[in-house]
Amino acid sequence: MDGKKLNILRDTCEELQLLCHRNVNRILECMTTHPDHCKHLQNYVKKCIVMEQLCCYMANTCCNEDCVSGHMLKEKKEKCNEMCKICDDLKKVLSKDKCDYIRCDKMISMCKSKKSKKSKKSSKSKK
Repeated sequence: MDGKKLNILRDTCEELQLLCHRNVNRILECMTTHPDHCKHLQNYVKKCIVMEQLCCYMANTCCNEDCVSGHMLKEKKEKCNEMCKICDDLKKVLSKDKCDYIRCDKMISMCKSKKSKKSKKSSKSKK
């Protein structure tokens, strides 16, 4: 992976890390107001914590090692797939307002995206 791709990966990881970090308290708050959906919300908060740490590790690896192993990329992809499934499950049982509040669509979008928004903008401006 060359420097440009590492920068994009780092940016994406940092963005996803921050989203997960900011989401944890929102999810925990929803657990108190929606006790009947605690199992789904519990899975979501656990995935956010794991994803936050994984993204932190990957972003640091991009900076410090100038490489990321295929195993790490595969792990991130698997965690993103799990995160998308949990968000889809939550969208089936919670109201749209609550799903927006705990950022289900944004999480799915971030997990499925190959590039961060900043990277997309900069590549468009170079054309």
